[in-house]
Formats: sequence, structure tokens, C-alpha cells
Amino acid sequence: MGLLKRKLRTTRRVLDTDGARGVLAVAKRKLSSSMKCFESRRWKHRFDVWCQTEHPWLGRIVEWRGNKVSLDSCVFSVSSPIISTATKSLFLQDGYERCERDILKLYLNRSRAVVELGGAVGVVACVTNKMLDLPGRHVVVEANPDLIGILREHREQNGCWFTVLNRALAYGSDEVAFYQDAVDYLGSSVQVQTAKAVPVPTITLARILDEYGFDRCTLICDIEGGEMDLVRNEADVLRRHVEQLVVEIHGWRVGHDQAEQMIRTLEQIGFERLCEKGATSVFRNVGLPADAARPVFGAASSNSIDTARPATPGTGPASSMTESSGLETPHVSIVVSTYNRCEQLCHALAALLKQSTGDLICEIIVVDNNSTDATRSVIESFIQSGVANLQYVFEPRQGLSHGRNTGIARARAPVIAFTDDDVCTASDWALRIKRCFDQHPEADFIGGKVLPRWRCEPPAWLTPDHWSPLALVDYGDTPFIVDRMKPFCLVGANLAFRREVFDRLGTFSPDLQRVRDGIGSAEDYEMHLRVWNAGGKGLYAPEIVVTSDVEPDRVTKAYHRKWYAGHGRFSARMRLKEVMSPEGCLIPERTLATRLFGVPSFVFVELFCSLGRWAEAALRRQESSAFYHENRTRHCIYYIRQRYRQNAQERNHSTLSEIARFIRTVVRKKLKAHPVKSQAA
Repeated sequence: MGLLKRKLRTTRRVLDTDGARGVLAVAKRKLSSSMKCFESRRWKHRFDVWCQTEHPWLGRIVEWRGNKVSLDSCVFSVSSPIISTATKSLFLQDGYERCERDILKLYLNRSRAVVELGGAVGVVACVTNKMLDLPGRHVVVEANPDLIGILREHREQNGCWFTVLNRALAYGSDEVAFYQDAVDYLGSSVQVQTAKAVPVPTITLARILDEYGFDRCTLICDIEGGEMDLVRNEADVLRRHVEQLVVEIHGWRVGHDQAEQMIRTLEQIGFERLCEKGATSVFRNVGLPADAARPVFGAASSNSIDTARPATPGTGPASSMTESSGLETPHVSIVVSTYNRCEQLCHALAALLKQSTGDLICEIIVVDNNSTDATRSVIESFIQSGVANLQYVFEPRQGLSHGRNTGIARARAPVIAFTDDDVCTASDWALRIKRCFDQHPEADFIGGKVLPRWRCEPPAWLTPDHWSPLALVDYGDTPFIVDRMKPFCLVGANLAFRREVFDRLGTFSPDLQRVRDGIGSAEDYEMHLRVWNAGGKGLYAPEIVVTSDVEPDRVTKAYHRKWYAGHGRFSARMRLKEVMSPEGCLIPERTLATRLFGVPSFVFVELFCSLGRWAEAALRRQESSAFYHENRTRHCIYYIRQRYRQNAQERNHSTLSEIARFIRTVVRKKLKAHPVKSQAA
């Protein structure tokens, strides 16, 4: 009973502070912690089987929630009567096509074109398309005409770019009977006959490759037994054009003997099985000519470096980014500090290497900030594939400032540009930075737009007013100087400095940095303050553009609350509210202000004003405005808490005497001001 009371008290506390989403987040964390205790493989296996088994009562929960589900950052509508209540439960349990999705996350070559046979409702199609470097080179074939509308709806809903074809893989005729299964509608096929048949035009893999100009591709195959016909009829096409094959083998439909024969045929034509999960296997075509094969970037489970190295992502005309010698002095040094984001890092490096640099010489310095994933393998695979101006540096001291400062120490160029491992730069990013510095010799640093690349649909309340926690920047299309009179923040995802600034003023402060997967930091703005206080200035250049991944966990209110709490503490360490005028300009610190626990009285006034605006917006049911003022209130509270802690170490008198002194000072000021008001009247 005592344990139950404690649990209820904790739940009530979390509900009061973080709302219902906070309670759900704690429950999810507790469940995840409990799952780690499953040391027995038997129990893990049973749980996995349970997740991939249909449970109608869980499907009812999906219907009760509005038939909207989310898988791997993609949103799907399952309201169609084609999708049974029992099948809906798989979406809730993250069990729908789970084996295929897990394998693709590990082994998909993101730079290759994709042909997908058997699109169903588009779950695998959308998840795969989101991972591709060129999402337009993705063709999805689905034979069931009733699923085409759902496929297209999910494509539009998730902002995907794949092409949908209503065709059946078959041979010997231009049209074939497709049998719709009333019991397992999503498992309908050409092979298993049922009472209802609809005519569907046919297509072959060779024809798809020819029509869409794919010389090499990844093939995803889930066609309910049709994979046997594919291997039997198009073995030579597979051997010459398919680099990677992800296939769900339906031995229970067409016989296990045929399934074994299909695997033997694949091995005979040069395919090697890399992984098997459930009924899904991934094969690599080791028989492709060495000069044509491009090995997979797949995230390895260890830090070892595979002997097969990926080729350079840029396939366009060669530029100085890949051809220039490492001995030449670069014009721009690009520094990327990374921690445990090897998959996002692949995309970031691919974008940097695809830039049109012209005569500009760049060097890229990637600082591994003590990562524990395959970060080193990814970077060294790029280096060994012939990228001359890419450096790998290991920095064991944890923190973004340490990583960037190590990159600064290695940089050789007079201009040092910074970006992040989850950011994709524009093709002329480095060129525009150098051009801006040449055109504006007065600028000590330059920054531009950081626009979102949403990984899920943002909630209605997430307007540009809430972009600060996401490190997004868009101050419009007009360039302007940032200085003490206009102290706008230009974030480190798209920021460049002259080298001499660091030589003169020092590097980024480790006291205000983000550590590991922490939320929020202020090292960028603190560097701005040092430049402004030294009489320097920066430039906002809207033509310098990058895009940043915004993951689903960053569009939650819980994330934004944590960011404002942390930013309030960082602001207090810089005494930011005390050096900022009401008009938003930097001024000398207001030392004459009345203080309570080291906090100026105007900060308390700001706190109460924010509380009032929060209450007003909440009463008017203006969700976005209410949440904004709630976070401004939170920012003030954590600012005051941090200043209180700093002041407690310096204070040599009691709390009561501090409060009494504050009241006396306020009353004395009011009394002094009263005669002035009387004379004026």
C-alpha cells in the first residue's frame, strides 16, 4: 500500500509539472528500464513475438485514438475498412513490418535508387524514402488496386517522393488475375487463389530498371510468394543490376522447398546473405564488378572498420573538395563536432562533399567527441574512398565547445565555418561564406538561415515563435549587422568566424556548452558577446542556408520546457538580463538596480508579467501563445534559481535579513519618488 501511495504521489507531481505527456514519458522510460532487465533470450523472444502478433483489443485502442499511428517518425492513417482492427494493433505495438524496417535502418545504401515490390499501405515505402539521399529515385510497385489510394495518401502525408505503380510482377502476359483475400486483405497475391479476382497489368524488374534509368539499385521485395517467380525468371537481371536485396521469404505460402531453392539460386548468381530477421533477409551482390559495386554505408554494430569501403557520395563533376591536395592552404576550414550520430553524419558529409566550390579550396575537420557508435568507421570510410581534404580528429573531453575548439586548433584556413552533424548544407554554402567575408571586411563573424527538415508533422502550436529550442533561424531575407544595438543570435549550425577572432578573444567557453545528448547550450551567444564587447560585429546573411533535421522528440512540449529551463540557467551565468536593456540592446550591467538574492527587481517584474500573459492566453485558449508565455515564465524562474545559488556562496547574512533589506530599499525608493510626483502634479 505504501508503494502504491508513493507511485500516486509521483504521478501527481509529474502531472502537475509536465502534464499528461510527462506521465506517459515517465511510464515509457520505466517500461524501457524494465525491458533492460530481461536477460533471458527466451523472454525477449516471447516479447518480440507478442509485439508482432495481432491483438484485436489493442486495435480498438487505435480506433479510439482516431486511427492515427506513428512509426519511425512517419504518420499513417489506418481508418480504411481494408485494414482490419486486429492489424491496427501491430501499428500500436511497433510490430508492423518491423523486421524489414529494422534491417533497412542497418543496411540500406542511402545513395542508391530503390525499387520496392509490394508497397501495401506504404509503411516501408515512407520509412525508406525518408532515409534516401535522392528520394525521387524510388519506385514502389503494388498490385492491389484498392491500396493505391492509401499509398498515395501516406506519401503526401509524410512529404515523400516515391513513384507509385499499380502493377503485378508476372511473366508471359500483359495482364494477370490478382486474388484479393477477404481474411488477410494486405496479404493478397497473384499466387494464392481466392474467390475474388481483379485484372491487373503486369510488369517485370527489367522493365522498371529500363523505364526509370536505374543501372544499380536496392531491391525490396515483399510480394507474398512472388519472389520465387522473380528469382526464377530474372536471375540475370538481379545479378547485373541489383546491388542489395531485402526480401521477405514466404515459404509457408509456396512451400519451404521452393524457398530453399530460391536461396540456393541467389547464392549461385553471387548473392551473400548478410542478415536474417524473422522471415526477412538482406543479401549483398558480391558478384558485381569491382569498379561498379558501391558498398553499403550500413551502420555497423561495432567500431571496427569493414574492408569494403563506400565510394564518395558526390557523383557529379569533380571539384576542389575532392581533388585538391591536402598540402594546399585552404580558404575555408569546415569544422563538424559529432557525438553518436553516425547515420546523420553520413548525410551531413555527403552534402558537404557535393558542394560546388569552384576555385575555392576547403578542408573538412570532423571531431569525434568521444562517440561510442560507428562514427570513426564512417569518417574513415570516406577518407579511404579518396576524399583528400577530410580529417578525422578524436577529442576525449566531452562537450560541444571542446569539440569545436579542437577543430579550431587543427584548422589552417583564415575562415573557420561551423555546422552540425544533423545538418545538410546548401550546394554553394562554403562559397557564399567566403564571398560574404570578402564583401564585408568589417564582419568578424557571419551566420545565415537554419531551416527545418521536419521528420514528422509539427504540432499546431509550434510556430516560428517556438523555433529557438530547435536551433532554427530565419530573420527574413534582408541582411543586417548584428552588434550591441541589435544583438541577434546566429546559431552554430550555420556560423563562420575569421580565424583572427579566436586568436584575439579566445575560443568557445566550456562552461556554457552542451554535453553528450544534453538539451540547450549558450557557447555561441557567449562568443557573440565577447566580439561585441571588444567592438566587433557580425553579419546575418540570409543567402547562406542550411537545413536541420527536427526529430519527433524535439517537437514535444516536454523538450521545449527542458530547453527553457536550461537556457534560463545559462543566461543567469552570463547575467544576460542584467546587461540587456528593455529595448533589447546590450548595455553596461545595471549595478544600481535593487536586488533580492542577487537578482535585480526588474527580473521579478518580468516574471509576474509573463505569468499574467500566460494566464490570459490560457483563458482565451490560445495554445501557442499560452505555451510561449509559460516557457518565458519558466526561463525567468530558472534564471532566478541560478542567480540565487550563485549569490548564496557570496552572501554572509541570513535569508530573512536579505528579504528585509530588499523591502527597505524598495520602500525608500518609492518614498523618494513620491515628492517628485507631487511637484509634477
